Amino acid sequence: MKILIVNPIIRYMEGGAEINDRSLAVALESMGHEVGLIGVRDDSRPSEVEVGRTFVPVTMPYDYDVSSNMRGVRGKFSRNAFFHRFVKQLVDQHRDTLDACDVILCTGKPVLASVRDHLSNAKLAVSVRGRSRSWHHRWYRHADLVIYWGGCEADHPRRVLDQVPHVCVSPAVDQVHARSLNRSTSPDRCRLVFVGRLEPVKQVDLIIQAIDLLRQQGIPAELTVIGDGSMRQQLESLRDSLGLQTAVVFEGRMDKTDVASILGRSDIMVMASRTENKPIAAMESVMVGTHVIAPRLGRLPEILKDPDHGTIYEPTDARSLAEAVANAWTGRHYERSWTSSLPPWPTWRDAAEDIMSALHPGAPGS
Repeated sequence: MKILIVNPIIRYMEGGAEINDRSLAVALESMGHEVGLIGVRDDSRPSEVEVGRTFVPVTMPYDYDVSSNMRGVRGKFSRNAFFHRFVKQLVDQHRDTLDACDVILCTGKPVLASVRDHLSNAKLAVSVRGRSRSWHHRWYRHADLVIYWGGCEADHPRRVLDQVPHVCVSPAVDQVHARSLNRSTSPDRCRLVFVGRLEPVKQVDLIIQAIDLLRQQGIPAELTVIGDGSMRQQLESLRDSLGLQTAVVFEGRMDKTDVASILGRSDIMVMASRTENKPIAAMESVMVGTHVIAPRLGRLPEILKDPDHGTIYEPTDARSLAEAVANAWTGRHYERSWTSSLPPWPTWRDAAEDIMSALHPGAPGS
């Protein structure tokens, strides 16, 4: 079958949803499907992420990163307006391309489901990766299928789940993230790592502040930051103002093999997000045997239900994170993660098969 994955920001951001889409594309191709990606191309801004396969460009200005930094109602309005503009341009520029597909998989705001109204042949599914607002629910009725990722169906009332066919799937962990056999520790270094987008929702500023608090307590904390985003310059300035130039290192984006390597050399992976669903970075850390310290959000308590895998803390401020890290470090709890049993998580092939079976029951490759 011919499949298009629609993700407006996939050339400019590399968050969990974008990583998921690329991994899902690989799994679908392994099943014999022809898969392409479609998203924004702004000729005034070069692509920041390598897509790595057939890409269908929607030519329009890209300003989603600017709206991501806006707080409150103004930010929500701006982000939703971007997706509404994208839908109009997508249909105007590529209606025939879309309708020539068998399946369209949409990632982003639920308004993307309205693309289905302009098609006669293709089946369209829209992905949901967390709790959605009540005013978004009306868009789901436009889709042929709603894909609830990572257990987020639990965040939606039954009346929403029942209004359109849906399937519940779990993101998987790439096989490059394997358990390291030669873990070691040093009493002179508390090696922390963060993996993710440098955007306001990730609250990396709290992690940097926690590093400062830990060092004031005599704990030799150091942080490697993997990822990039609109907050990087501001976060680097915060680091410098606290005198942490040698303790906090920004590595930028890295390929998955290098990410796995740094995770495997770190003692603890830290998170301080404002919202989360089922973050891939936490699952990858469990796979390589790196202790995770994360806030009580989304499915993180489920990922870390085995205390050998990580620690859940109540998200309040930098002090609560610093306290959780200090407890794990002084009690050497993180060493238990090296040999902990691995959870039986599904594969990307499982997710791809579940989605295709829901859209085309009994079809070859579903």
